[in-house]
Amino acid sequence: MSVSVAGENSFQIGNVVSQYAVSPSGAVTLSNTTGGTINPVRYSAQLDLLNQTDQNLFQAAFANTSSSAISDANLLTSVLTGAATLQTKFPTTTLGTQLNMIAKMISAAPSLGMQRQIFFASLGGFDTHTVELATQGPLLVQVSQALNAFYNATIELGIANQVTTFTASDFSRTYNTNGDGADHGWGSHHMVMGGAVNGGDMYGKMPSQIIGGPDDTGRGRWIPSTSVDQYAATLASWFGVSAANLPVVLPNIGRFATSNLGFMSSS
Repeated sequence: MSVSVAGENSFQIGNVVSQYAVSPSGAVTLSNTTGGTINPVRYSAQLDLLNQTDQNLFQAAFANTSSSAISDANLLTSVLTGAATLQTKFPTTTLGTQLNMIAKMISAAPSLGMQRQIFFASLGGFDTHTVELATQGPLLVQVSQALNAFYNATIELGIANQVTTFTASDFSRTYNTNGDGADHGWGSHHMVMGGAVNGGDMYGKMPSQIIGGPDDTGRGRWIPSTSVDQYAATLASWFGVSAANLPVVLPNIGRFATSNLGFMSSS
């Protein structure tokens, strides 16, 4: 199952599967009608509407999707209600709350019949053009504290080797300043965390940090030494994607010398 606790996103859109969105509290983000004590009259009315005979294919598709989402929400609520309470304390921040919910869903995976899961969490605010230090500093503190709690939760659950957390973003920042901050860059650094990670190291080559130097495309927009395709392929191989299927998932992977950067354990 591919689950998002940060709403709809482009990272989890596939030809067949789209993300199942839940809120960090576990409620399905459908229409505020998830049943139970939440809007029971509206919930009952929606079920009645969904049970009516559909007049066209559009109505049928909408009804099937809505019914499935409500059914899944009720199942998830039931499973999480019966799940053991985590002892790990998460920060009550945007990212901390999302990762707390993900940890709960991972703990409930056996009850849901899940063997492989992909979760998406998000933290915005990094697209800074002004007051860089005042904005980025607290955001990075939030990332650090939330990831620390999440990793401790995987240790508590005894699944640290089965859970890998990684960061991704659209772009980095320029090396030089615009007078008050930085602008859109190119390559960026990312973190990978988990018991199966060959950690304590940096993978790839640091750029020559010289404006106008060999790795600069302008204003310190460094040319990356590795591609997002290689980054994704390394994670996908650990996740179980075969070498034969990597080009299906990542059509451009054949353009690079290697599809495995080596930061994941093969065992």
